[in-house]
Order: sequence, then structure tokens, then C-alpha cells
Amino acid sequence: AADANMLTTTNFTIPPSELAATPQAEPQSKTLHLGVYNFPPDFFATPDNKQCGGPAFDQLKRLLQELGYHLKAVCIPPALLYKDLADGKVDMIVNIKSTKALPEHLRVIEPPLSLLELTLYQHKSRSQAPNDLSIAAIRAFDYHGKRAELMRQQFEFVDMPDATAAIDLFLRERPRYLLTYDGPFQARLAQIRQLPFQTLSPYVAAELNAGQPFKRRSMLHIPTYVMISPLHPQAATIASALEQFAQQQRCNTLKNCPPRLQSRQSNAPSSEK
Repeated sequence: AADANMLTTTNFTIPPSELAATPQAEPQSKTLHLGVYNFPPDFFATPDNKQCGGPAFDQLKRLLQELGYHLKAVCIPPALLYKDLADGKVDMIVNIKSTKALPEHLRVIEPPLSLLELTLYQHKSRSQAPNDLSIAAIRAFDYHGKRAELMRQQFEFVDMPDATAAIDLFLRERPRYLLTYDGPFQARLAQIRQLPFQTLSPYVAAELNAGQPFKRRSMLHIPTYVMISPLHPQAATIASALEQFAQQQRCNTLKNCPPRLQSRQSNAPSSEK
């Protein structure tokens, strides 16, 4: 129980979702609701899904503000994300293209938001983890077909609500393996290393301090995209505006796309003194 309490404690401060802060007079067609779940380091959500945000949400909000739209965060667990998108409860998500649960006719915005690395981690022989094919993962994620591939190899999935919960289960040495995107994994390890009170096994503590902890196999590099529901009345207009903006700014990813003001300032000649 002590392990569980330690590993599920976070030291991130997540600003409250701005759902209630938006002026009521704002036109509904100018408002977009982005489904946000816990996926550090880009997105963060509290365990009760009452607060969420993150650097990637802030970046998308800035880009959309330049185009005249307001972005709100809707805190939601991954397992409910695709249903709420299909029902029109959220207008936008960030996801990979291959997820089977995605609704039809979504508008996928180019370029991608970011590039993810899918990684398979395994405990070493001195671990107390069971010597079997148990594997922690996020519920409802098919991982670009790798879930089905691993199931054909007799892996048994232990599904958790989000990335942090799956990682924590692995670090408690419950399953032998972890299927994860590497960004959330590295962010969680960095966070745990900073916690003042660690009730980790000697094996896990040693691995956290190692240069390359745990056995690691890179599976795929996958682009993740901003997707807009066709149910939003201005879905096509918003998608076209974002894509045109990215082309003008010459962005390879939306995550690193500078605002127009920043771009103008960086291109302005510096005055000599």
C-alpha cells in the first residue's frame, strides 16, 4: 500500500480547466473542446479528472487564439474519449491515426502535433516481478496494432486507466513488461527521482539511478495528430486555418510551431548599439 501511495502522488501543479472562465457571450462556433487525459509530459490530468492541461494544451490554445478561436479542456479518461468524441461532447482530440475506436470522418490536421516512440520495457532477472508475459498498458489503446501483435505472442494485458497508472504498476513489479510511449515513461521516472520519500524495492531504486534503466526495446515511432470532429459547425474551416498557419510558419510539428508574433520578432533585424 505504501508503494501505491508513493507512486500515484504527483508534484505537478495543474491549473483548473477553463470551462467556467470563458465569457458566456462567446459564440459557440468559436469555441472548441479538447479531450485531455493524463499523458505526460504533454498533457496532465488529476486522478479524479477535475483538472487538466499541460504544455501541449497551452500550445494549441495559443495557436487557435491567433486564428480567432477559444480552446477549452475537457478532462476525460482515455476509455471514454472516443465515445465522447463520437457523441459530440468533445470537438478535438490528440491521437494516432490507427486507433480502431476512432469515429469516422474525423478531420486530421497536418502536420502532426508530435512524434511518439512506442517502447516495450521489461524487468530484469533480479526483479520480483512474475516471470511470465504479463504486460501493463493503457485501457482502450491498441498502440498502432502492437497490442494485437503481442496478444498473438501470448502476452496477457493488464489494462490501467492512463499512462501514469500503467507505469506505476510496472514499477511496483506487478507485471513483467510495460508497453508505453516513451515520453510519459521518462517524465514519470524523472518525477519519481525527485520525490523525498521513496518506498521502492532495492532493484527498482537501482534501476532508476542507472543510465539506461530496465530492458528496453523500441517498437515504433508514430506521429500523433490533432483531430477535429465533423460535428463541430466550423470543423473544416478550423482545420484549414490551422494547416495554412503551419505552412506559413514552416512548422514540422504543431508542438513546435511558433506564434506569428514570435516569428516576426525572430526575423526582425537587431539594432546595433
